[in-house]
Amino acid sequence: MNNQNYNNQSSVMPDIFEITGKKVSVIRAIKRITNKSIKGNLLKIALASFSMFAIMAIIVLYPLFIYREIKFDHRILMIQAIKNFIPLFFLFLLGINYLGKTIDMLSRLKHLSDEDYAMLETELSGNRVTKYPGNLYLTDNYIVRLFCYEEFKDLYHKRNRAFFAKYSDIDWVYPTVFKVNGIEKGTGATVWGKNVRKAVILTVKRNNIDSLNALFNHLQQKCPKATFGYSDATKERFRNLM
Repeated sequence: MNNQNYNNQSSVMPDIFEITGKKVSVIRAIKRITNKSIKGNLLKIALASFSMFAIMAIIVLYPLFIYREIKFDHRILMIQAIKNFIPLFFLFLLGINYLGKTIDMLSRLKHLSDEDYAMLETELSGNRVTKYPGNLYLTDNYIVRLFCYEEFKDLYHKRNRAFFAKYSDIDWVYPTVFKVNGIEKGTGATVWGKNVRKAVILTVKRNNIDSLNALFNHLQQKCPKATFGYSDATKERFRNLM
């Protein structure tokens, strides 16, 4: 990717689409979801969290069931508890992780007013949607990034979080390089907005760089007030706004 295309560039196009409204409660954010893709994605994360805790319960209760007719022996239960500690610990972490992603997804929907969210669902269900890898959808006026299992198979990383925003909410767009043990594994696009926080909306491997360039070109046309590119000066300017 030629990063210089995205350095020190900004757009000052007028904000032609901005529906104002108030934030809603988590309950309201859940009740108003009718889009199958969003509902299915949220349900998948919630079920993953429930499954982890259910498996934990089975592991804990199984020894009690097996030894229920044997003379109660603290030593047997203690040995089983020690054997099961490690799998229980990791299941607990996974359960908390999925639960956190469920809550995070809902919190990222809360900032949209009912009018905004209704428009988002209408556009997402229409035929003018551009789909990118990693469950990223761009409509005429919205960025929708659903939770993704595929990208880098990394369930813990913050880049695997959902994201919902109007283009007019985006203040800063910049390329991001991902490394593992100092070795570059991929690159992506990060967006930040004062009202929508920071999110990595796309991660791709080096052989799929065309989709990343297409995304940057699309955002340059759509985001009315965003600054494009990464520099120390830009980082310092937006850090003061965070």
